[in-house]
Amino acid sequence: MTKRKEAFPLSEYPRLVHVKDKKDIEEICALCVSLWQDHCRPNKRNIYRMFVQTKRYFLLVYVDVKDLQLKVEKTQQDTQKLSTLVMEVWAFSGRAWTELAKQLTDLRTTIAFIPEEQSDVKQSKTVTKRVSDLEEELPDLELADIDLLDNG
Repeated sequence: MTKRKEAFPLSEYPRLVHVKDKKDIEEICALCVSLWQDHCRPNKRNIYRMFVQTKRYFLLVYVDVKDLQLKVEKTQQDTQKLSTLVMEVWAFSGRAWTELAKQLTDLRTTIAFIPEEQSDVKQSKTVTKRVSDLEEELPDLELADIDLLDNG
């Protein structure tokens, strides 16, 4: 810059303007530096710290949500498999209960038509005992539900 001064010497007024402009720029620069050091930099550090903490929490929650999504999908698949299995067992069970109820009804009908005066009274008592034993083993079986099982 000394070469410039020597090459282009300024007159009095432009030199004063130049000195004033230089002083104003130095004041603005000092103000910017103090603003940066006193306000922006500490706030930037706090904001950055909060950002890092928030990002960490987000990632933890994100991983937990992904794990839960996988567990929910697996549970839904297992529930579907279980529902299919229950429907298969229910269909087989319904046929078995229908057949059992028909046999029980047939036994009751047979008992009702056997006269006790016949010589087969002993056999009739045996059949009656089998029916009562069967009714004790299956206390929840209602014969009125046979039509529902046939239709279902």
